[in-house]
Amino acid sequence: MRKNIKPKIFFAVRKQWYDKVFSDRDLDRVRSIAAIIEAPIPEMPDKPFMLDHIAAADIVVTSWDTPQLDQEIMNRAAKLELVVHAGRHLRGRQRGGLERRKTAPLRGETRTVGDNRVNSMVPSSGR
Repeated sequence: MRKNIKPKIFFAVRKQWYDKVFSDRDLDRVRSIAAIIEAPIPEMPDKPFMLDHIAAADIVVTSWDTPQLDQEIMNRAAKLELVVHAGRHLRGRQRGGLERRKTAPLRGETRTVGDNRVNSMVPSSGR
């Protein structure tokens, strides 16, 4: 990410999960290192919501019910450097556009193949 400029973070998280997962303290900590993109927290994030907001993001936080990061969404996400999933695992999130960027969600490991470099992290499940 760019030096001395806070990365922009986009929360693509359903309101139900956002309210349960991210406390005010958590969000204050995020704000200390990143600029949160001003977007309404939706009852259910859908593809149009993603397309409307992801272009400005350096980081996107996903969770359960976030739409798959397909090729159309990833085409809009030219600045995207990091995908963080606030949940146990990604399931189908690695398919589509994220997979085409050759990013593997491997518990914080980064793989880059081809022209694009996007990191992907998921919490360790202890398995």
